[in-house]
Amino acid sequence: MQIDDINSLVQKYLDGETTTAEEQQLRSFFAQDPLLVPNELKPLYALFRWESVERCKESTKKFVPTAETHTTKQRKRLPSWIIAAVSAAAAVVVTMFVVRLNTTQTGDYAFVNGEQITNKEVVQREAEAALDMVSTDGNEDFNALSLIGGTTDEE
Repeated sequence: MQIDDINSLVQKYLDGETTTAEEQQLRSFFAQDPLLVPNELKPLYALFRWESVERCKESTKKFVPTAETHTTKQRKRLPSWIIAAVSAAAAVVVTMFVVRLNTTQTGDYAFVNGEQITNKEVVQREAEAALDMVSTDGNEDFNALSLIGGTTDEE
């Protein structure tokens, strides 16, 4: 092939207008000894040499599975007992969270006459009524607490 033909093919290649056959002609030209390639085409020589090396790598990868590829596939799949253990642990954590959330939502409550009461105003009214029942006057509320098990600062 003449150098003028190569230059026109290179220009078509750089413009993205070459056919597969023309690109094969360029590959064949640049596959020759680098001393035969003109200096102005040396950068393209490096490009086509790189491309041919990459094509060789790809073709060997398709036909010969490497040990590295085989071990990578093994590492990606976890044993089923690990998956089951992680799933069980996640279920326990979610259950604990739901139980904790439900117990904190009920808030404060009291049992009066066997009924659970969550209304704070009713609980406070019942507590004050109970204190009034055990104290002799309104000033002895804290002494009444000591009678039902509470402590006072006076002791």
